[in-house]
Amino acid sequence: MSDPLGFQAPDGRRLEGVVLRLNKKTVSVATDDGHQWNVSPGLLRLVRSAGDIQRP
Repeated sequence: MSDPLGFQAPDGRRLEGVVLRLNKKTVSVATDDGHQWNVSPGLLRLVRSAGDIQRP
């Protein structure tokens, strides 16, 4: 299982998910609510524990 990652959605929500795929310019992330996002790698943060988002 992949480490959980966190990022901020365009509407300001903080989301957490896991990596599905590494693309050329983005990372495909699946969130807990069943959605899939393509996120720039620079916007992703490693989540060490619930609600704790840190830089990798």
